[in-house]
Amino acid sequence: MGFHCDLPDKIGHALASVSTSMPYPYFSVDQILDENQYELLRSEFPDGLIQHDSENSGALELYPDTPIDTRLSQEWQTFLGYLRSDETRKRLVGICYHHTLRRYPRWMRPLAQFRLSNSDNYQIRLSFNSSTGGRYLRPHSDNSYKVLALILYFSDTSYESIELGTRFFSPKSRRAEKEAVRRFNRLADSRVIRSLPLQLLPMTSCNVHNNTSDETSRSVAEKWFSDNFNLEHIVGFKGNRVAGFIKTQNSFHAVDLRSAPADEVRRSLLINLNLKHSLIARLGQMFRVRVLRKST
Repeated sequence: MGFHCDLPDKIGHALASVSTSMPYPYFSVDQILDENQYELLRSEFPDGLIQHDSENSGALELYPDTPIDTRLSQEWQTFLGYLRSDETRKRLVGICYHHTLRRYPRWMRPLAQFRLSNSDNYQIRLSFNSSTGGRYLRPHSDNSYKVLALILYFSDTSYESIELGTRFFSPKSRRAEKEAVRRFNRLADSRVIRSLPLQLLPMTSCNVHNNTSDETSRSVAEKWFSDNFNLEHIVGFKGNRVAGFIKTQNSFHAVDLRSAPADEVRRSLLINLNLKHSLIARLGQMFRVRVLRKST
């Protein structure tokens, strides 16, 4: 089975049309795959390989340095091989480069541009995801090493649901954005990290439940977020559609299925372009774990 899919080209067109006034670059693209190719992949979505947890969500991770799971259909193996190919990775890196560079303060860009322009410093990570009604993926900005996130939806193409879509948020003020990064940063439990300016933590991972210890503190955190951020846009859940964004400090997004029927299933393939950890990042992680005695 050959794939006549030019995913990088379609993502490139989508990113080129993103307004600079948006809080961070997010977009959606329909008809990513040929209709027949898409329907074949949808019919062979690997539900049987996904183990669900107590929060009504399950995933099948495909790490960059491991072979593609041979339990997947041949059609899926071919498609995933295309996504993980050097050609796809190089083109996505080139398409995202200027957006990736703008994530950093101006004074950092000359130092970062050589690393960010080299496709060998990136990896493609894939994950099948299946969630049912009741699931709540709270607002978060994603992992610090992520550059581009693509969520390819799988459902009957005649079906569309705003309720099952991906929600994107924007801060009501620059002050709210800065406080959110400070408050929800996963490294914020370290006094050393708290004293650093945000410019030195450009890609920190944030989640509204980070640094909360009980239901009361989680409710307080969620209320603060809802008071200080707007629901900017929802990319509706529709088959053969991609919801995507560039990860930044404030790329807060969420999936809220709490009002969806218990038997409603949200299937997707997550396609992430990740930046490999630099030597400085690895040394920083070692310092955090071994000296500060903090989590990784």
